[in-house]
Amino acid sequence: MGVIFLLSSFPSPEITRRFDIRFLFIKLAHIVEYGILGAFIYHALRKTSGIRRRDAVLFSMLVAGGYGVTDEIHQSFTPGRSALLGDVITDAIAGGAGAALGYALSRSIFARFSTKP
Repeated sequence: MGVIFLLSSFPSPEITRRFDIRFLFIKLAHIVEYGILGAFIYHALRKTSGIRRRDAVLFSMLVAGGYGVTDEIHQSFTPGRSALLGDVITDAIAGGAGAALGYALSRSIFARFSTKP
């Protein structure tokens, strides 16, 4: 979350066209940042609580989306940046996807090292 906050603090020139390369880079950055955040939240929940895997994925998505809201508010005070609902939606979906990837990897890892005959 600290890295996301730091990256959101840098001023950005206004993007005038919807499919400018910078626009695509920023969208990709949101997906990567919040995907990693979702995976970290999922892993932390699974290691520190008795929450079920599916619930951990949903909760990770909610937390990532909630943090996305605060990030967009923060960006509204940064020169050249603005708060966009589309970014919040992207953040929540990417957080859920990162958590789901963590879920899928944990299931495949556990299946590989299972001691069942």
